[in-house]
Amino acid sequence: VLLQLHQKAKGLMPFDHLTMGYMAEGHPPPGIYSVPHFDFHFYKISLEERLAIPSYPEAMAAFNNNPPAGYIPPAYVKAPAGEAGMGAHWMDVLSPEFNGQPFTHTFVYGSYDGKVNFLEPMASIAFIQEGTTVQKAIRQPQLFDPVNTYYPTRYNIWKDEKKDRHYIALDQMV
Repeated sequence: VLLQLHQKAKGLMPFDHLTMGYMAEGHPPPGIYSVPHFDFHFYKISLEERLAIPSYPEAMAAFNNNPPAGYIPPAYVKAPAGEAGMGAHWMDVLSPEFNGQPFTHTFVYGSYDGKVNFLEPMASIAFIQEGTTVQKAIRQPQLFDPVNTYYPTRYNIWKDEKKDRHYIALDQMV
């Protein structure tokens, strides 16, 4: 699912568009994100730029060109390879799923060719269906690009019982 942002939102935040993907069988790394879940990508690049990202074998140098120090928070580790139309994924090794707990929700950074190009909250279907509310601080990098725009410092997952709808949001913009 693709969601284009309104021009006013693009003027305030670094994001151009969002995508939501359902991973029915999960994805690597095995045993960590192997459960059904949703990925919510908030892209800082245009749709055209994103769709031009080739597969890892076609552009290993660009996938392996990491952002300079300070643009990814400490204790984030890049997953091997990367995804066409996305980039490389940086996982938070301080998250519970890397410390003996099952995966419920987490926050991922993404990069391609030396730049952070997306921010990504993820949540398991089981966690969403529980209807549990979470407000989780996003560990912040030291440096931001672009500057002079608002970045989220928290992600939220909750269910509106009256409407019987689930929500994922980024907020506490600074």
